[in-house]
Amino acid sequence: MTPLETLETLSTLHALQQNLTITKSILHSVSTYDKTISTIPSLLTSSQNLNHAVSALITLEKGAKALSSMPGQSERDEEIKTVRDKILTLLKPELLHALKKMESRLGPLQTCVSMYNSLDKMESLMEEYVKNRPGSLH
Repeated sequence: MTPLETLETLSTLHALQQNLTITKSILHSVSTYDKTISTIPSLLTSSQNLNHAVSALITLEKGAKALSSMPGQSERDEEIKTVRDKILTLLKPELLHALKKMESRLGPLQTCVSMYNSLDKMESLMEEYVKNRPGSLH
């Protein structure tokens, strides 16, 4: 085998390795996405699981990003939007409760802030805070 042929073989093997790595990543994302989407309904049954539901949503969004070139992207986007809307709907009463109790307990408020931050919805949190802050601050 000549040096040129050896170089071509190495180049081909390198390209195959890259393709296999990408394929493995896509297959892992599909597997993770399907498993995660199936667990979300049970996480949305209780406000105690909201933190886990937010984590699952973040995992879904990462999986959908990895699968962006695969068929079914619009369905994944719609599923993610539906889950996000449900989480935000369940999270709002938790935030309102935490804001009312923030003078005595900061733990629930910190949890809400963390979830809103993960969802990239800090503006919504700030709006609710302004609406619900004590009257002496107005």
